[in-house]
Amino acid sequence: MRFFVAGIMQGSRQDEDICDQDYRTAIREIILASYPDAEVICPFDLYPDSVGYGYERGKETFLVMAHRAREADFLVAYLPEASMGTAIEMWQAYGAGARILTISPMSDNWVVKFLSHRVFASIEEFADFVAHDGVGELVAREQPPSTSSGLNEQGMGTTEVVLDEQIADLLSQRGLTLAVAESCTGGLLGHRITNFSGSSDYFQGGVISYSNEAKESLLGVPHETLVQHGAVSEETALAMARGARRLLGTDLAVSITGIAGPTGGTPEKPVGLTYIGLAAEDAGWVEKHIWRGDRSQNKEQSAEAALRLLVKYLRG
Repeated sequence: MRFFVAGIMQGSRQDEDICDQDYRTAIREIILASYPDAEVICPFDLYPDSVGYGYERGKETFLVMAHRAREADFLVAYLPEASMGTAIEMWQAYGAGARILTISPMSDNWVVKFLSHRVFASIEEFADFVAHDGVGELVAREQPPSTSSGLNEQGMGTTEVVLDEQIADLLSQRGLTLAVAESCTGGLLGHRITNFSGSSDYFQGGVISYSNEAKESLLGVPHETLVQHGAVSEETALAMARGARRLLGTDLAVSITGIAGPTGGTPEKPVGLTYIGLAAEDAGWVEKHIWRGDRSQNKEQSAEAALRLLVKYLRG
């Protein structure tokens, strides 16, 4: 399970305008005491000095964390008072189908009331809920809240359950087959897809083309493309996806090529730059992302984004 502790731009300030950040440690300890294998994502851990960021870095941090909120199974919001940043993360997570657990005295606040699956008056009440497997019971009993399908793709979209399961259902329903071509993720995308039982019905296989030579010889990426545009480029991502589709004879193929870091970046192509391609019959799409995490986080975000692109295509 993946938990996101909400609150984007709290930073390291400890003055009267910013509440104490110790609650984040308490929430993490409460979760891990009952679910030791859970992943707990906290913006304060990743960006402890964010309040002091300039405009460009602050904007990037804000957008990255809003996106990370969408990737969680549970979002935990601590709201002793109104917070626009936390409200935005709650809305992002809500739109992605996550379950929202809110610790706040503001039970009548519309954001708290309408977006939360559970509202707790205190951290102690939240701790008791987690200790008695309230999280597990919530998963078993409740479906994620419904949202309007007419909202935009930046986090306001249709309800989502676990991506792996969505892909399984959508590919099976449409009778389509899938292949993957990976570079910087080193097989993580294939791992995610094959984590779901029954994936052999639609998943044909994948190619880990880490070197340029492998991209050329296995996937048929043109040498000129690699020379002119580089391994990390829109053109290479699309050529990789088309090559995997052709090689494995599938209806669809998804590719990932990027710079996971911490080395390898340049001013033109910074660490975290990633291109994700999708190839179908006579059509192709590429998304560009710039992640701001460490190597492992960049790889995870790339695989997650590739799955989301696939779901977006399959939904039409």
